[in-house]
Amino acid sequence: MKINLQSGEYELSENVPIRLNNARGVSIQCTTGTIWITLSGEAGDIFLQAGERWSINSNGLALIESIGTGCIRLEKPARFTLANLGRSINRLRQKTLAQLGNIQRQQRLS
Repeated sequence: MKINLQSGEYELSENVPIRLNNARGVSIQCTTGTIWITLSGEAGDIFLQAGERWSINSNGLALIESIGTGCIRLEKPARFTLANLGRSINRLRQKTLAQLGNIQRQQRLS
């Protein structure tokens, strides 16, 4: 496995899996090649082509390897904080108020 520090990509080789434990919420993006993902406790495996993405939904073992050579980018989930929650609530509030304003304008015009 090689890591490109500029792009944050991992270059994988066939038959050389990487192991992820407790990776719930981690997103795997295939940037080149074909990627094979095996998750403990899951009935089937996942295969990704370039441009496809998959998020891990459990905390069990995940094995990730390529068929031939391939590259992936891993993204960890956003950390939950009260500040993030507050920003999300404010964005939702602003969108809702804007939509209500649009509805009221449309009702006045009709």
